Amino acid sequence: TSEMRGVARALAEKLAAPGGIEASRLPVKPDWAVTGDDLARYDVVAVGNPATNWVLAAAARAKGGLPVTFERDALVLGGKRYVGRDVGCAFAVPSPFAPGRALVVYAGVGPAGLGLARHLPRYLPDYVVWDRGLATAIGGAVLGDRDVLAAGFF
Repeated sequence: TSEMRGVARALAEKLAAPGGIEASRLPVKPDWAVTGDDLARYDVVAVGNPATNWVLAAAARAKGGLPVTFERDALVLGGKRYVGRDVGCAFAVPSPFAPGRALVVYAGVGPAGLGLARHLPRYLPDYVVWDRGLATAIGGAVLGDRDVLAAGFF
């Protein structure tokens, strides 16, 4: 939806800004402008979900797929279903597009779930799943007192 794309763009800009997920500014491209060469040469941060971001749709179809599947009103990780349009997740996995590269994903079931990612701290475990309980703080270095649904390492 256009609302999801707007939230995804705003989050991508926030993540790419100095002090976001790196100390320097990262380039931001709409998903449709990401090329096969980009996927082969770089670690990629993708924002959205497979229904709204072609990179995530391609990753979901690739050998090994993504560790998370998305339904209309839920996401499934590790066999557990997390229900709600305010559910989101972030995770880092080896890129299904190129050996030695990483794919970092910030995703939401709906715009509300994706938008809550602005409350994430700078450093995360391999994966974290949240809902509106995440919104207890903005920024910081670690999860601390944030109420998340799941977090851990693959």
